[in-house]
Amino acid sequence: MELNDALRVPLAPSEVWDALQDLTLLRASLDNCESLRELQGGEYLLVMTVPLGPLRAHYQIRVHVASEEGANSDKPHRTLNFRARAEGVGSLRGQIDV
Repeated sequence: MELNDALRVPLAPSEVWDALQDLTLLRASLDNCESLRELQGGEYLLVMTVPLGPLRAHYQIRVHVASEEGANSDKPHRTLNFRARAEGVGSLRGQIDV
């Protein structure tokens, strides 16, 4: 299954880029996020409990930066690859372009 969606943030790209560098702010903006921390090698680990009807799936999500153009470019861009796994529910993987 493939899902595609876009979200436009009505702020200057530099402001959005700066906000994405702040892990505390990023964690606070993710619904149901229990923890977000940076690992060695540029990887990140998120733990989220996501309500699925009457169930609650406890996901561990590993994210790494697949490609990046820094904030100094005209259009900052970052591609994130992720893998999520929840015991008894299954796993998923995907890519996010920011």
